[in-house]
Amino acid sequence: MENDILKHRDIDVITSEIHDLCNDAKRTVLLYAVEIGRRLVEAKEVLPHGEWGKWLEYSVHFSQSTANKHMQLFQAYGSRQMSLLGAELNSETFTNLSYSQALKLLAV
Repeated sequence: MENDILKHRDIDVITSEIHDLCNDAKRTVLLYAVEIGRRLVEAKEVLPHGEWGKWLEYSVHFSQSTANKHMQLFQAYGSRQMSLLGAELNSETFTNLSYSQALKLLAV
């Protein structure tokens, strides 16, 4: 019966829904990368000098490079925002950028 329902849906609608879901997924990845960066910045401020690298490796299993990327994303795209759950982010930025594109823009 489920196959009968799917057969009656318009292929253009299905295609559009797939594109929308892919775009939503890209935005979500970037939003969460910014939020991870926010917490990494906070953790770095809290940890005693010299503990940052050890904490990254053993507690969150991040390399310094990965942590730096997330923190840069936060500083570039999220530092003026309150929180993923409580603030509206710049919709133009996040509507048009994927995680990879956002990182590439940081290098420019």
